[in-house]
Amino acid sequence: VIKLSGQAAGMAALARQTQVFEENKDAVKSISVLSSQLSATGNVKFVLNLALDSKIFNYTDINGNQ
Repeated sequence: VIKLSGQAAGMAALARQTQVFEENKDAVKSISVLSSQLSATGNVKFVLNLALDSKIFNYTDINGNQ
């Protein structure tokens, strides 16, 4: 699980990005918004938990070993 914090240009932008993660079933097993806070300028500070599928971290080295 990866804890991701950041800032989005607004709630709509955060919702769109969350939807992109949710639709990427090959890489993302689950996503949850732990917190979000709207600033006076309209930006949204957020913290997400992303559970990624371990297969996206598999690689092959130059000798062909996994």
